[in-house]
Amino acid sequence: MAIKKDKEYWQDWINIEREIEEVIQNVGHFPTQKELQISRKSSVAVALWKYHGGFDEARKRMGYTNTAKPLGYWLNFANVKKELSDVINDLGHFPTFQEFKSLDRADICSAIQKHHRGLDEVKERLGYSSSQRPKKYWKGWDNIEKELLPVIKQLGHFPTKPELENLGRSDISNGITKYHGGMNSARRKLDYKVKKRKNGELKDIELLKREIETMMDEHPEFGGAFPSSHWLRTHGYTPIDRAIYMYHGGIETIKQMLESDGTFVSERQQLEGILVGYTKE
Repeated sequence: MAIKKDKEYWQDWINIEREIEEVIQNVGHFPTQKELQISRKSSVAVALWKYHGGFDEARKRMGYTNTAKPLGYWLNFANVKKELSDVINDLGHFPTFQEFKSLDRADICSAIQKHHRGLDEVKERLGYSSSQRPKKYWKGWDNIEKELLPVIKQLGHFPTKPELENLGRSDISNGITKYHGGMNSARRKLDYKVKKRKNGELKDIELLKREIETMMDEHPEFGGAFPSSHWLRTHGYTPIDRAIYMYHGGIETIKQMLESDGTFVSERQQLEGILVGYTKE
């Protein structure tokens, strides 16, 4: 019989530790939030923030080194260059997104994207050739299709967003999201089926929650935050948006419900989790 993963389940550290260990067996290190999402364990990330002081606190409890850098560390390009040099020396070339992840150095990649205008900009700054596409390249659907088809051939199916990221092709998914209405819209354009729900099927709150969890796993850019109604309708999730308003009291009611059972974490709760981690130090 499956264990019911309710609020009490996620408050119990033993359960959290067991869930994390399962992911560690696959990735070989303490997982990042994105790796938990890719592993279909977004609820673990939510519970860490909500009940257990966040990722750094969990690392300490499980005996892993805290990799947090001093405040403002990544703003200094000299620090980025220093950290990058170690990785480049190991690989013999400028790392790809996937290589950063496999080496457990997604922190460098995130800092480059956030503070230094992306991998292509840093490549050029350090004298490496850039694979940057022409301006507005991804706005053209023909270019999206041209880049997607080899990936589909490789995988044997239309890729999910996490699969594109794992292959180091988040540029494709970003272009689809920014210019072409999201992954479901792209599936339709290439004549791949998008699973349709029967009218009223999402009255079932447990089924709706599973659909929302799948959606959040495919869109880790939200970091656990809940998207707006407009985003749902324009990115191929109209059935979820419709069910929320027709059967479940609206988006705020759903957010509160998911927040209470650990499926979703609000920005306030993330901040509280971080503060708990600091007060314990």
